[in-house]
Amino acid sequence: MSTPITSSRTRVLVIEDESALLDFFIMDLKAAGFETGSARDGIQASALLAMEPFDAVISDMMLPGKSGIEVLQELRLNKNITQPAYLMISGAVDILLEDMFHLGVHRFIEKPFSRHLLIDEIRRITKPIEESWSTPIPHAQWKGELTLKFDDVSSAEKQHLFSLGQRGFFISLENTPQESWPALSDILTFDISFDVGDPIRGHGIVRWLRTKATTTGPAGAGIEIVYLNPNSMTTFSNYIDQNKPIPVIPRS
Repeated sequence: MSTPITSSRTRVLVIEDESALLDFFIMDLKAAGFETGSARDGIQASALLAMEPFDAVISDMMLPGKSGIEVLQELRLNKNITQPAYLMISGAVDILLEDMFHLGVHRFIEKPFSRHLLIDEIRRITKPIEESWSTPIPHAQWKGELTLKFDDVSSAEKQHLFSLGQRGFFISLENTPQESWPALSDILTFDISFDVGDPIRGHGIVRWLRTKATTTGPAGAGIEIVYLNPNSMTTFSNYIDQNKPIPVIPRS
């Protein structure tokens, strides 16, 4: 049966149909100080998520009853619950990384992986953004700069030039020479200003690249924010509060 949770500590639901793996995850999470709940298939998971508040979900992608993606999509459409961070794990990837971030996955880990990595990532994605984004990346680690200007966020989104998500943004590279494009995992400094509204400045990491236009959108990159200038934090937080985007990083 699914295991409900009632603690004030960080609450993590583990959805895994392999008993040995589920036991390992639960043991490691409890040892790290987390409160845990568990479900062995997608149907149990959806029922538990509708009843209990969780801070994070660890879900296998391939599950009996409903897939991890189906559980996620149903969860993100439920406006009556506090939305948890979502970490997806899988041994075989049959969905693009850009689609996962767009659907609301905060992190994807491919099997096999270190058990320490799982704990580290759960800690990272459950931190408030004010804490997660408070430490600048040293200049020596920067691989490039993004300096962009738009009329405003809304018009940039309509033109598929730029869009904001819960923890990152999409930027079009359609008019940028390919030799100037960033590479996957590059750390960039960004300065995005608007004729209307305050600028968004900070550091980010390239999580995915789309090398040519598709039906989804133009060539572009998905950038996860890892540091945000304190003066930009209010601007970003207000946008998230007002728009409540589902994507962690939009795909266009």
